Amino acid sequence: MERSFFTLVLLLFVLTNQVTSQVRDCYSDQYLQEDLNQNPRRLKIMEEIERHTSMFKHHSDLRSTSVVTIPVVVHILYNEAAENISDEQIRSQIDVLNKDFRRLNSDATTVWPQAVDAGVEFCLASVDPYGKTTSGITRSFTSCLHLPVPEII
Repeated sequence: MERSFFTLVLLLFVLTNQVTSQVRDCYSDQYLQEDLNQNPRRLKIMEEIERHTSMFKHHSDLRSTSVVTIPVVVHILYNEAAENISDEQIRSQIDVLNKDFRRLNSDATTVWPQAVDAGVEFCLASVDPYGKTTSGITRSFTSCLHLPVPEII
């Protein structure tokens, strides 16, 4: 009786160990492939981004200690007044983003210890693509309650 009990416990241990030690797969490549199948133009866009990044990397005067500042435009789409957030809220979130990318956030030593200063900062754009002065914030009222996800062209 003891021997069969021991055998049963051993068998359960082996089976449990096999189930829990299975490797979990990352499906990002599969998701990407599905996306490329549905939108073949995505590959061309990805290749263009890689080409542009490579050109920038090889032709820029970046040093490992330099900080790259990226001007951004924040688009606020709102349906109710409460959704039309203040400029101060936007600036506050850009400050948080900058602290995270520069690893200056208050929890930098306790969360994600492998993180590093990316040497990237963000600021609100001051000039639009046409050379006109901008605040870097656009606001648009919409009557849509749920906005559709834009399709990549």
